[in-house]
Amino acid sequence: MVNKKCKTCCFTGHRKIPINQRAAIVKKLKIILRDLIEKGYLFLAQVAHLGVIQ
Repeated sequence: MVNKKCKTCCFTGHRKIPINQRAAIVKKLKIILRDLIEKGYLFLAQVAHLGVIQ
């Protein structure tokens, strides 16, 4: 059984992200998430703020 607490990453975002910054933030987030997955993180949780889910 995997200890979820040891391999969990939670993140949140700002409610209002300026349109001109969104593409750069999405690109950076993808890089970070891929890195976490490669390091063995199995559980990624996102809090549903509008700036992240738009």
